[in-house]
Amino acid sequence: MEKILVVDDEEKKLMMLTRVLRNAGYEVIIGRSGEECIELAQKEKPDIILLDVVMPGIDGIETLKQLRSDKLIRDVYVVLSSGRRFSSEEQAVGLSAGAYDYIVQPIDSMDLLARIRVFLEHKKTLDALRETKELFQNVLNFAPNAGLLYEFPDGNIVYVNDEFQKISNYYRGELEGFPFNPALFFPNTGEFLSVTREVEKEGVARELEIIFMNRGGLQKDFLIVAKRLLLNGKPHVLCVLTDNSERKRARLELEEREELFKSLVENSMDLTILHDMAGTIQFVSRQCEEVIGYPPEYISKLPYADIVHPDDKTQFMDTMENVFGQGNSLHDYEYRIIDASGKIRWMAHSSRVVTVNGKIRGVLNTIRDASLRKEAMEKAQELVRLKDSFFANMSHELRTPLVGILGFSELLQQKTTDAELQSYSRVIHSSGTRLMETLNLILNQSRIDAGRLQPNFSMVNVVDLISHTCLSFEGAARKKKILLRWETALESVYCRTDVQMLRQVVNNLINNAIKFTDIGEVVVKLTVKMEAEKPKLCISVKDTGIGIAPEDLSLIWEEFRQVSEGFGRNFEGSGLGLSITQKFVRKLGGEIAVQSELGIGTVFTVCIPVEMSAESYELRSESERVYDSSRDNKKNARPLKILYIEDDQNAFNFAEILLKNICELDWAGSADEGLAKLSGNEYDSIFMDINLGSSSLDGVETTKKIRQMNKYHSIPIVAITAFAQESDKQEFLAAGCSHYISKPFAGSELKSLVYAIAEQLHLT
Repeated sequence: MEKILVVDDEEKKLMMLTRVLRNAGYEVIIGRSGEECIELAQKEKPDIILLDVVMPGIDGIETLKQLRSDKLIRDVYVVLSSGRRFSSEEQAVGLSAGAYDYIVQPIDSMDLLARIRVFLEHKKTLDALRETKELFQNVLNFAPNAGLLYEFPDGNIVYVNDEFQKISNYYRGELEGFPFNPALFFPNTGEFLSVTREVEKEGVARELEIIFMNRGGLQKDFLIVAKRLLLNGKPHVLCVLTDNSERKRARLELEEREELFKSLVENSMDLTILHDMAGTIQFVSRQCEEVIGYPPEYISKLPYADIVHPDDKTQFMDTMENVFGQGNSLHDYEYRIIDASGKIRWMAHSSRVVTVNGKIRGVLNTIRDASLRKEAMEKAQELVRLKDSFFANMSHELRTPLVGILGFSELLQQKTTDAELQSYSRVIHSSGTRLMETLNLILNQSRIDAGRLQPNFSMVNVVDLISHTCLSFEGAARKKKILLRWETALESVYCRTDVQMLRQVVNNLINNAIKFTDIGEVVVKLTVKMEAEKPKLCISVKDTGIGIAPEDLSLIWEEFRQVSEGFGRNFEGSGLGLSITQKFVRKLGGEIAVQSELGIGTVFTVCIPVEMSAESYELRSESERVYDSSRDNKKNARPLKILYIEDDQNAFNFAEILLKNICELDWAGSADEGLAKLSGNEYDSIFMDINLGSSSLDGVETTKKIRQMNKYHSIPIVAITAFAQESDKQEFLAAGCSHYISKPFAGSELKSLVYAIAEQLHLT
């Protein structure tokens, strides 16, 4: 039920209006003064107020003004009434104060009710418009973008939201109700007006990127969306402003990247081709003719696969299918093409699927002429082969005479009692040993550089390995009058590792320690520790030598470097020992550390993870033996009869003298002579040189022929050779040799081997 507040100081008019309205079904509230009108309006919230103009105290106009100043009731629908007609001036005053209409009393009841119905309909329309406006304003206020609404053609600003106030530094009261002046906000006013007039005229929404300026003159990039609206029957333009700085920056960055990409492509030595997933070429860079020998327009018109070499075409097509099927993975491949002149070129090709916003746009191909690189690689491979051949030959040619130098100097020390001759022989043996060590280091470095250094794991007793290595350095320690001490609480430790690498690591560290120690001792220690339930071998070599300065600690790992360098260096050596040691340790998966104090000494510690089981501590191995000099006088049940096939007589002479009281040693100077002697005689074992000089067969081929002879099918054959790399050893064992010793060999090593073969043949 609609609620009507009737305010009049004349009781007769008040009662008449009340009766008519109540009879028509309206709820009527009565007020007799302006003060009472305001109080009742605040309390009852009427739909319409019929307000008498002439009243004692606050008259109707003043009451209306106070109603309009109250936020809670300022939108109430007020109709002014009077006992006389309103002049034009009075109507203007009333309407400007906020009245919606007026009536003159007395009024016919039917006319009154008709007017009331019209007023109520008008009020509903106004309420709806007001709600729409409030909703519109709320939406604009809560929107993250700035909003400005103005009407045209008048051009007055109707509304600005909070965000617009913030970016402009103007208050709402300074803008709303005033003419819109674009020059306040847009330095390029003409551009703004051109767009908004088009919106006003044609009713289409338009976007505009423009500089916006606030009250303080600060300028910033904004994007404006202008749209025409119809509000309260009047045309308006709504301008929504979005900060465009980031978007513009991103666009400029994209343009810069595109320009950079274009510049890179155009200035690259590589050919760039972009094609869609159907294979249609969309872009070909200008390097086309230079790289593949065809102009861009030619390649754009035919399938690229047409120029691929027939022998490589299937592989090329299979690779391209993989590119299509595996997303944005990078695919690198090489193939040959036939250029326009018929010349074959090698191509290095990289392909990747290009996606933009998650959508596949095509395949980007980068193609480079790899012909020169291929030729260079082939030449490099040939150089590597020549280098390997050179080192192999050098190794053989140096090791073979070293058998005589080291062997006979060792025998001379043992046989002569002349002090001067013993001194000479020690110098010869020491110099030969130094040459041998340098040769081994250079060959190891060559293997490392060639990338052929790979561990060959086997089971070994590490306690025995280190013990034997220490034993070999006892003479060097005695010569310098220092103590070499070997400590471990373990009787044996069996584990899987590379025997040669581990032995070389221990050998290099002990050799270094003795070299740089003149007073005191060198202590070698072995422990096993558990880390994350996995065993690690820990080997430390501690000396009381000269020590290393902190600034030189990193230098010791570099190839061919020593702390003491130049013409005045104090110590001999190639500068490869520690560098190779570190690389060996890393190949075994371990770490090497150094602690040193200048003038006090140095400790090197190696920790290597190993495979080890509980049984490893109980197993015993006969694979490694130490020569025992007490066995020299022990006679075998029957002397071994051994044939030594060797083209170097010095090597045979040394072995013959060394084994004089241990076995019968026969000599064959060539493969043919050796095979002839084997056919006509019976032998227990064979010593086989591998490089037999001018013989028709080498040692490997000769071994294979011997294995084909029934009586020598399982005879022990010992490869005694200057080919000393691990790969050589494996090759000779695979060819049929049962044992291996590299030249030059120590007398004790050869004697131990002969005893081992005698035990194997049950001749002891």
